Amino acid sequence: MSGRRFILLGLVLLWELATISFAMAAPSFERRIWTRAEGAPQSAYGIAQDADGVLWFATVTGLYSFDGAHFTREEAVYGHRLPSNNLVNVVAIRGGIAVGYQFGGVSTFTRSGARHYTTADGVPAGSVGALAVDGAGTLYMGSSTGMARLDAGHGKWTAMAGLGASPSFIMWTQFDAGGTLWTVANANLYAMPKGAGRFHHVAALPQNSWPAIVRGQASVYTANGQLTRFSSSGVPETIRNTVGYNRENTLFEGPDATVWAWLNHGTTVLRNGADGVLHAGQTFEGGGLPGRMANRMLVDRENNLWVTTLDGVERYRVRRLHEVPFPGTELGFLPGQGLGTGMLVATGAKGSVWQIHAAGRKRLPGLTGITAMHRESAGSVWLGGPSGLFHMTPAGMAAWPLPARIGKDFEVQGITTDKTGKLWVAIVRHGLFQFSNGTWTKLPGDLPGGDATPVRMLTGASGRTWLGFTNGRLGELTATGVRLVATGLAGSVGNILSLLEIDGRLLVGGDRGIVWLRGEKAQPMVPAHMPAFLGISGMGLDRRGDLWLHGPDGLFRVAATALAGFWADPAHRLPWEVFNHEDGLRGQVAQIRPLPSLAVAADGKVYYATGSQVGWIDPAAIRRNTRAPTVLVRSLRTRDGDTIATPGMTLAAGTTGVEIRFAATALSIPERVRFRYRLSGVDQEWQEPQSERAARYTNLGPGDYRFQVAAANEDGVWNEAGATLDFHIAPTVWQTTWFRGLAAIAVASLLFALYRWRIAAVARRAAEKTAARIEERERIARNLHDNLLQGVHALVLNCHAVLMRMPKGTPEEKSLGNALARADAVIEETRDEVMNLRREAIKPALVARLDHAIEGLEAAVRGRVELAFTGCVELLGADVADELFYVIQEAIVNSARHSGAARIVVSLHASASGVEGSVTDDGCGMAPDLAQAGRAGHWGLVGMRERIARLGGTLRIDGGPGQGCTVSFSVPARCAA
Repeated sequence: MSGRRFILLGLVLLWELATISFAMAAPSFERRIWTRAEGAPQSAYGIAQDADGVLWFATVTGLYSFDGAHFTREEAVYGHRLPSNNLVNVVAIRGGIAVGYQFGGVSTFTRSGARHYTTADGVPAGSVGALAVDGAGTLYMGSSTGMARLDAGHGKWTAMAGLGASPSFIMWTQFDAGGTLWTVANANLYAMPKGAGRFHHVAALPQNSWPAIVRGQASVYTANGQLTRFSSSGVPETIRNTVGYNRENTLFEGPDATVWAWLNHGTTVLRNGADGVLHAGQTFEGGGLPGRMANRMLVDRENNLWVTTLDGVERYRVRRLHEVPFPGTELGFLPGQGLGTGMLVATGAKGSVWQIHAAGRKRLPGLTGITAMHRESAGSVWLGGPSGLFHMTPAGMAAWPLPARIGKDFEVQGITTDKTGKLWVAIVRHGLFQFSNGTWTKLPGDLPGGDATPVRMLTGASGRTWLGFTNGRLGELTATGVRLVATGLAGSVGNILSLLEIDGRLLVGGDRGIVWLRGEKAQPMVPAHMPAFLGISGMGLDRRGDLWLHGPDGLFRVAATALAGFWADPAHRLPWEVFNHEDGLRGQVAQIRPLPSLAVAADGKVYYATGSQVGWIDPAAIRRNTRAPTVLVRSLRTRDGDTIATPGMTLAAGTTGVEIRFAATALSIPERVRFRYRLSGVDQEWQEPQSERAARYTNLGPGDYRFQVAAANEDGVWNEAGATLDFHIAPTVWQTTWFRGLAAIAVASLLFALYRWRIAAVARRAAEKTAARIEERERIARNLHDNLLQGVHALVLNCHAVLMRMPKGTPEEKSLGNALARADAVIEETRDEVMNLRREAIKPALVARLDHAIEGLEAAVRGRVELAFTGCVELLGADVADELFYVIQEAIVNSARHSGAARIVVSLHASASGVEGSVTDDGCGMAPDLAQAGRAGHWGLVGMRERIARLGGTLRIDGGPGQGCTVSFSVPARCAA
């Protein structure tokens, strides 16, 4: 009985391994679906890709294009209008596309023009059911009445012979790898080998049976109920399969020469088994749903498969991430290194543990509910979970229960071995335990700031054991317990989820970001174009030295060169590459347990895990898109609306703002396409938009502009040449050169007229002021003559009468005579002033006037005065000389009359910078308050200041009692002329 059980168990295990094994290297695919909600066409019965990489879809409701970002229903192709929107086919031709119409006719479109063909040109009547192009670029078309070939040179179509009964209802036609043209007419398969002039019959087909060119040969479901392959000679070969292929199914070729079929249970990749039989491989849901039924297929130039359905458009792309398939009941994956070079994957608190190997995977018996793993060495692996602690070695498996006081509902958070070989186990809500030979010892003591259970533990190559806790607390395990190394990481890291040592440098990752703990300082690791790497719960270093990070936003790769730049300059923003849902990654990455969510295998593969998936990527063999995208400038929008972008286009006068829309036909992952653009004369440097495919400019003036745009695909392959658009903004009337010239002349004329008016106004005001001044001078002259002169004359006459009565020769008679002589001089000077007021007189130079004034002083005073004139004093203006004369004269008289000075020095210097002068005596000096305000009722000092101020200068009086007195003044050059 036991032997039977052993045999039965062995058979069960063999069956399980046979059914769960998988080819690790077999490509898997990721599907993306666009529906009407995203603007995608429905029920497209034609699909093509032109030389620019743009996809075209023919539907009975219009022609659609797709540039990688937007589906657009087109009314025109390359600027040429479609004669009808009811299309049933489209195919790429040299320099453009050709389309066929539901009600007959074919059109060809290139950037240089369009040509529309009808029955008058030899096109067979009826709906265009098929279009094909041979290697020489010759266009073939099949309709509901026959098939023809285009002679492009003459613009005529020639009917094809050998298709049996007429009319021939052509449903499908296509060339195989050898150049044979295959077609289906009236439910029969025909072939025309390369170089032949007519078709020959190959086989009868069931009604509505659709052939396909797969791996270079025609394959079709035939009347004998078999999936059959035909060579160019027409010799049939049965394609064996296990999928039950029938005429309702559709066969087609996919990327990397894979074979696909639309089956009742969904779109399916067919795999060749070891026996050469096609088996169902990866299947995508949709079978039995009419809306998901495949209509037309195309493999684009980037090796993506496009399928049109009744509901929309689907794209299948080879995944760069390789998924490890598990039963649908397994969730919450935890990857880790196993014994030797193997990898282990645990599947949650109640799941199994699986060993991963090149041929497949197998379940490890006796292990369930593993939530933590630790590889101590190639021959020692520790595992833990609610069911206990397990030790795996080449000799077998040992197991121990968790501490007795801990219930089975508590999971193991982490396991590590310190540098002394002690094993440490973190148990949720119970803290940290040391385990040795079946004995559990809890580490005593609490930690400030939160829970004392480590979330993540790591013993690095440095020998230090690091413990990461909640609230950004980082500790180190020492001989005496846990020492908190950092407690201020809550803002930059948050709860610590991952730890990694790289050449002695510690990286700490958490839900807020990653930091490099550099001594006591935390250096944030800041990525380019993102604020932080968030929620990183797994970190690893591959063989190339690249850093891998796993978080909610995907699997990140930071190249070794970028990492070296970060070590040298932590402020350096790191470039990165991400692998996410576009690459096949699904599910939510763990943010508390099981941790870590990433592990690097011994063979260099990077394993990742989420709640619903586990997979791997080989850093040394990442699938890359080496094709640079074609860059297109699609349209230009102004206030007048959208315009197709054409080189050398002219925009309307008055245009100041434009929006230029561009595209890059990288169809694999268009979301990761990068652009840079600039507008000559506006942008000094390249602009790099983050997501938009448009450039906006405002405040543009008239003139010529050149817009340049370049793009890179998801793998950073740049099309440096990119695309350019030259355009011209026409000037408005007021922006033209002739208008601006006339405006300049008009403005100059206006300014000249204003200048003349201003000069005239100033002249009038000057004349009015002159007239008022002359009138005032005349009034003063009259008053001086009528009052002062007449009074002085009367006084002089009286004095003369007294003088005549005085004895001759007496001192009194002599003094009175001198006084009368001085009075006569004053009368003469006053008369001169009156004359000056009446008319402008030619006055003597300043030096001469001062000499004359000093000569009029008493002899005792005259001998004490010294004059010192330097510079160009004689060139001073008359008004300036007048004012300076009276100031100097007043200062001399004051010194002679009041100071008792023995010496009076007058200095005056005139130069290009102005006039400076002083009158200095060595007399009794002057009190400061008197020097400032003068004596009451005396106006000498006040007059001196007013005269100098009138000239725009300044005057100072220095010297206290007993120190002499100096009257100094200065007049700037602009006022001294």
